[in-house]
Amino acid sequence: MEAQINKKIRSTCLIYKRDDENPTNFHKYIDEKPHIFLLVKMYNDQIIACYSEPPFKSKSNVDYKEGFMFGLKNRRIFSRKVAPTNANNRTPPRPITYDDYFLIWGNSDLRIRSGKDELYSNYATSNASFEEVGNKTPTIRDLFLMDDRETVL
Repeated sequence: MEAQINKKIRSTCLIYKRDDENPTNFHKYIDEKPHIFLLVKMYNDQIIACYSEPPFKSKSNVDYKEGFMFGLKNRRIFSRKVAPTNANNRTPPRPITYDDYFLIWGNSDLRIRSGKDELYSNYATSNASFEEVGNKTPTIRDLFLMDDRETVL
């Protein structure tokens, strides 16, 4: 049993960490690696974690794959929606969206630009891909613990 646990621990590794001295695009490090886990700390001490089963990969279809986000400080869980985001947008909600310059969870539910320390969220809008479990009236405050959609990491 201990050998199995140690094997799983060894299979988990840090593949990218933001470095102000090296602004290389994070896609160079993370693309085509499945089971990506992102951890960010905002200036207001909210910590947001995100998980995506499928990897970031240009021109890939990740419809109906697993992914979720959660807020550590307020202990809220945000799962990927099952149905399309709204009547005008029939695209199935995705856990991640590929973009050459951004790291995007959902449909900009959480977005970080390469080389920047800014975080943006489209959460709680009609085009969002994630929804809080058990919350029928979501707001950006549920995820960010503040009303602004843009913040510093």
